[in-house]
Amino acid sequence: MSEPDYSGEFVIRNYDFYNPSIDISGLLTEDKRLLYRFNAAYQYSDSFVDFINQKSFFISPALTYKIGDATTLIFNYEL
Repeated sequence: MSEPDYSGEFVIRNYDFYNPSIDISGLLTEDKRLLYRFNAAYQYSDSFVDFINQKSFFISPALTYKIGDATTLIFNYEL
């Protein structure tokens, strides 16, 4: 995607379920050859069963370099 894009979401459900997330992307150079994208999310939930809960965290940054018309180099990381 060569145009900036920003989005976010926050989901709340029963049993203390929370899930905020963001997804942003855009240009790093004026010639539109170097782009970035960043995704992150967190999730927490309890349960109707005592002492049972869940937590998770996700992060995924990425860089895209458009070397030429037919060549693109992508660096991606997930945690």
